[in-house]
Amino acid sequence: MREFKRLLSLCLCLTLLSGLLCCASAVEAGATSACILDYETGRVLYEQNDHEQRPIASITKIMTGYLACEADTDLDGELTCSGTAAAEGGSSFYLSKGEKLTFRDCIYGAMLPSGNDAAMLLAETIGGDKEGFAKLMNKKAKELGMEDTHFGNPNGLIDEDNYSTAYDMCLLGRAAMRNELFAKVVRTKHYVSSRGKDVYGHIRIMDQDSRCIGIKTGWTSAAGKTLVSCFEDPDTQQRLIICTLNDWEQYGDHIRLADWAFERYPHRTLCEKGKVMSTLVNSATGETFYLKTAKGLYYPLSKSDTRQITVRLTLPSRTEALSAGDEAGTAEFRLKGRKLGKVKLVCVPDEEKNAKVFAQTAQKAEDAAQEVTEAVGEAAENAADTTLQAANDAAAVLDGDESRPEADGSAAVSAQQNENGENAAQSAQNAEKSGENAAPKA
Repeated sequence: MREFKRLLSLCLCLTLLSGLLCCASAVEAGATSACILDYETGRVLYEQNDHEQRPIASITKIMTGYLACEADTDLDGELTCSGTAAAEGGSSFYLSKGEKLTFRDCIYGAMLPSGNDAAMLLAETIGGDKEGFAKLMNKKAKELGMEDTHFGNPNGLIDEDNYSTAYDMCLLGRAAMRNELFAKVVRTKHYVSSRGKDVYGHIRIMDQDSRCIGIKTGWTSAAGKTLVSCFEDPDTQQRLIICTLNDWEQYGDHIRLADWAFERYPHRTLCEKGKVMSTLVNSATGETFYLKTAKGLYYPLSKSDTRQITVRLTLPSRTEALSAGDEAGTAEFRLKGRKLGKVKLVCVPDEEKNAKVFAQTAQKAEDAAQEVTEAVGEAAENAADTTLQAANDAAAVLDGDESRPEADGSAAVSAQQNENGENAAQSAQNAEKSGENAAPKA
């Protein structure tokens, strides 16, 4: 009984230890909502109330800056600040009514110091007014798949019609960071405007962790502290988009979330470029081809994920026209039935196997030519024997004092037989040439 109790205690200890280890491998943020998105593939690596609609404060300007960077507008074109834009409260670029600045200055003024006035001026320039620009914002949100988002203004000031989710803001951050100008702007810590005004960024996390390369902070009393950031691993260049909503420890949380995601979900190789996935044989020529991947494929995977990857090959049903360099099917990689990616397969000749096939073909052709040569030689030999026999017969007739007309007839037969022999010899030569031409070249 005592031994049983000891064994039971040991099992309980192991169970508790296992639970602690599992908890240690997880991560939590102090935010109301949080999400981590892999930049390259869009895979969600972490979610915490990530589809809960909440006010988002100044990270609204990510959409404003993104649309401005996409706009077909001269970056150095001159703008004049309106009274409406100058009157916007909260964080400011400190524009005054009638002030002149460039479109580029206005983008930096909205994104770095989070100027509500600059954001409104961008909205008026691109959309005509706040309402017109909001329509453009919501149109772009729909295109990006931001299903739980609605924009009511360009700067994120308190507005019940301006809300989003942690997941949707990750989608927006990912799309915006693909724009070269936008990525440059949000990575900038100090900018000097065309009028000589010094502009400094608000995203202090870039000073705390060099892996952070942007993008935007926000705060209102309704939303709390909000942050969307982009982290890049300097060794692998893997990128993450992280969003937290209502998080008073947002900088520390983003760094911890990035550490956790890079360690748990590194980009792992599904296939290298040139990996052999299968083989195909040309049904007309017998030539064998390796089917190799046209490019490499990588995906953020945990260790347990790697044991559950499956591959589905799609290959052509007809192969008689295959040649080197042709695309011939695809390889699709899946995780638990979910598609991760697909690569094309390219035909590459199997030189060793094809050399053997060509050698065998050449040998068969050579054997066939030899048989033809022997057959023709035998025919020529028979024709020569016949000619000789006819000549002997003719000589016998002459020796026997046969009449001249008959002798001439025998001579005519002999001449005809000689001609037949010559024709047979010519046929032999032609047959030999035919045999040579029949032998294929490897």
